[in-house]
Amino acid sequence: MKFRHKVVTASSFLLLITVSLLSTQQVMTIRSQTQEHIDSSVNEILTSVGNTVQSEMNAKKDLARSITEVIELNPSSHNYVQNILERPTPKASFLAIGFGYESNGFVIENDDGWEAGPDYDPRQRPWFIAAKNKGDLVVTDPYVDASSKNVIISVGTPVKENGQFLAGMFYDLELTTLSDLVNQVNLFDAGYLFLVTADGTTIAHPQSKYNGEKVGSYLPQVDLTQSTQHIEIDGDRYMINLTHIPGENWYVGSVIDEAIAYSAVGELRNSAIIYSIIAVIASVIALTLLIRTLMRPLDTLNNAIKDVPSGKGDLTQRLETDTDQEFSELATNFNTFMENLQQQIIESKSISDQILNGTQITAEGAKDSAGAIQTQLQELEQLATAMHEMSVTATEVANNAQGAASAAKEADQATVEGSSVVGESTPTINMLSDSIDLAVEEVQVLESATANIETILKVINDIADQTNLLALNAAIEAARAGES
Repeated sequence: MKFRHKVVTASSFLLLITVSLLSTQQVMTIRSQTQEHIDSSVNEILTSVGNTVQSEMNAKKDLARSITEVIELNPSSHNYVQNILERPTPKASFLAIGFGYESNGFVIENDDGWEAGPDYDPRQRPWFIAAKNKGDLVVTDPYVDASSKNVIISVGTPVKENGQFLAGMFYDLELTTLSDLVNQVNLFDAGYLFLVTADGTTIAHPQSKYNGEKVGSYLPQVDLTQSTQHIEIDGDRYMINLTHIPGENWYVGSVIDEAIAYSAVGELRNSAIIYSIIAVIASVIALTLLIRTLMRPLDTLNNAIKDVPSGKGDLTQRLETDTDQEFSELATNFNTFMENLQQQIIESKSISDQILNGTQITAEGAKDSAGAIQTQLQELEQLATAMHEMSVTATEVANNAQGAASAAKEADQATVEGSSVVGESTPTINMLSDSIDLAVEEVQVLESATANIETILKVINDIADQTNLLALNAAIEAARAGES
């Protein structure tokens, strides 16, 4: 790689790093600012919606308290209670209002589409039990309405007469009102709001099928705490913000698709990458042209240096020094080098001539020395022939002496071996003599034993003869006895 290419590559690499760092820092700054803007805007929206929901619920609860207080003026009168419930304001404000006596479970309601059956006992309903136990207004968790089959919530109030609990009232509220209130908020076209109770039951959601369901059914990774959370659903990242509504112990939350919310940041990042690449390519082209222009005097200098060896050894050529300071110094130093080289070559040529003359003189002396050496070689050949003959004679004498020495050595070896054999045979003979003596003694013992055996055999033969004689006599006596 040429020097100019190295400069362009290094400069381009540094430029790329610088542009990348600046682009990254800019994208991160904009993303951080965007996130802060989204967080602040979402928090403001959630706070506003929470306050609106709180105000809406407070208005409903205040209206329910007012109606209850009016009914408490004459709660025992069924007609009075019915007239109050049938007034336009209560009917328009609530889905349905009901009144249930504790004594007999009798129900008075203003729902035109529903009538309490004989199996309906208000005293077993959650709103009745909670209002009686608390002795004050209560709000139930969402549940499915028996008549409309829709998910609703109920406001329950106790009805007292002379300070004693007489009955309980319910004020049913449709969640569609809260859903409309929540869904009308636009979260940058990137998400939606939802409303849940403290136990995770959904009150309002853009998709009505989730109303009354647990929040875990559509946001399985969310914790019900007032915080900002980041979750992943089907590979997409979402930002969840929850704000607590203290008066109702509810939470209003927001779900924002980060890919949509930060799409501007992604576009900026892509644009930064594209423009960075364009800037680097343009910089490489500009640097290449600039360095080519700046390096033109060096090219001229290089061409001049190439002309020096092509001048057939002409060391009188010199470079122009009328150029930039850096290249002028280089040309001056090169000219100085050429002058020194020219002077050294001149001196070397003179020394070479002197060496050539000395070499010729040395060659003539060597020629004379060669003739003398040739004469000496001939005399040496004659001397070598005489020495060869003497060497042959000496070799024969040495061979004869060596044969005599070998014979003497063999005789001496035989003598030594004979002595060794005699020395080895003497102990063997002694051992053989001892063995013979022992054998003689054994034979004598055997002879004595044999004589004893013969005596015993003789005695046995005598006994056998006597036995045979006695047997013969016995046979004769038996024969005689048989005859008689």
